[in-house]
Amino acid sequence: GIPALATAVATGRYYLALLALALVIPLVFRRDHPVAAFAAAATVGGLQVLLDIHVNESDLAIVVLLYTLAAYARRRVSLAGLAVCLIGSAAAVARWPPAQFSLVHWIMIGSVAFAGSSLIAWVLGDSVRYRRGYYASLEDRAARLESERDAQAQIAAAAERARIARELHDVIEIGRASCRERG
Repeated sequence: GIPALATAVATGRYYLALLALALVIPLVFRRDHPVAAFAAAATVGGLQVLLDIHVNESDLAIVVLLYTLAAYARRRVSLAGLAVCLIGSAAAVARWPPAQFSLVHWIMIGSVAFAGSSLIAWVLGDSVRYRRGYYASLEDRAARLESERDAQAQIAAAAERARIARELHDVIEIGRASCRERG
């Protein structure tokens, strides 16, 4: 974000500063509102491709937001975000072929650079979401087992109290019976 802003101001292309801010500001809201933050940045990225504004450092915000989307949103939503990024990657590769590479070479390099980073971000975020869900299920299971153990302990204590009460009752009955025999 900062290098892109500095470049934009130094060259007098202030629209690049606005673009950088529009891509970076959603990062602030990414944990509380992952879908909205991703949608805002993806929209700016789409406009960037349509308006032929070349890729800069601020575009990494989209990859970070895709990771966050995969880590904090439902899988169906994150897969839609991945699809948006892959389509955007294909559009960027088609839109900005460099002159020094052949078309086939550029498609390979561009696909790895654009789509590869999106895939890696999504896989990492999805694995974090899966692991967080797994740990939550383990914690729930441990809490359930602890609750069951406490319930079993209460049942065992109640059974022991009942056994002691029966024994006391038997002792009292034996005592009464022996008193009747003497008396």
